[in-house]
Amino acid sequence: MKRNMKSQEIGRLKQEIYALENEQKDPSRSTEILTPRLINMYFWLIDYCQAQNDSKLINETLLKIKIIDTTVYNLYVK
Repeated sequence: MKRNMKSQEIGRLKQEIYALENEQKDPSRSTEILTPRLINMYFWLIDYCQAQNDSKLINETLLKIKIIDTTVYNLYVK
């Protein structure tokens, strides 16, 4: 069951996404844990954007997923 996210929750989600994106750029960090968590957060963001009819942010987020893991992207868009 989905529910609407509060503005505070969406702000926290965007901050966590930004932090994970920066951690992923660090070559010394393991991406085995970071990548699935980041993709999960991207899907939360997409759900929120669909409720807000923000297709621009949806497309940007889908592109990020495609760059990180094309298999997940292909499964989602089909």
